[in-house]
Amino acid sequence: MKVALYVVRLDEGWVMKLSLDIRVDAAWWVEDRGGKAALRWVLLDGALAMSQASWLVNGFEAERGMDQWERKHWQQYMRRRLLQYEEALGEREACRGRPASFWAAEGADGMPESYPATAWAQLGQDAALLAERFRGRQLLAAEAEALLADTVPPLASAWRAAAQLAHLHGRLQLAAALELATRRRAAWLPCARSARRAMHGRWCHRGRARPVGA
Repeated sequence: MKVALYVVRLDEGWVMKLSLDIRVDAAWWVEDRGGKAALRWVLLDGALAMSQASWLVNGFEAERGMDQWERKHWQQYMRRRLLQYEEALGEREACRGRPASFWAAEGADGMPESYPATAWAQLGQDAALLAERFRGRQLLAAEAEALLADTVPPLASAWRAAAQLAHLHGRLQLAAALELATRRRAAWLPCARSARRAMHGRWCHRGRARPVGA
């Protein structure tokens, strides 16, 4: 599964996030629909493997001078971190593919499309329903899609956006399916808050920009 990866600069510091539907995050952070606009948002990659993105998110630490970083600094950061991922995994796969792309929330061209404002209220309802359906469950992506198809058919075709909004609300954790040391595939799963620490490397049920300049 491919996901977007980005960092946001909040009042309290930098945070890294992955996204199943970047339109939701653009609306959440840039248009302030989440109630907390970011000072800056850097889109690091629009289609990164879930296993890589989850590893980067779990190990993210802000570095000195990040507030002043430009495109070349973020590119260097991504190359370095993906090499570290490769070394940790013992495989030569992490740095293959295209370089990361970047955009700045301060009105730069190429900014991702935001989730339609007219559909935002419905998406909020869908996110709440999805989180409720997944409460206490641990599911791979295909299993979650099948569950939604059986129980909430209209949601099955729009689950990525709904899951992303639930994640931003803190009701769903998104991560790779398996521990780094034994990973064979990537996926997303939900689980109960009480099991969050034990479910490292999955996405679990839990009961808010702008990108840097090209």
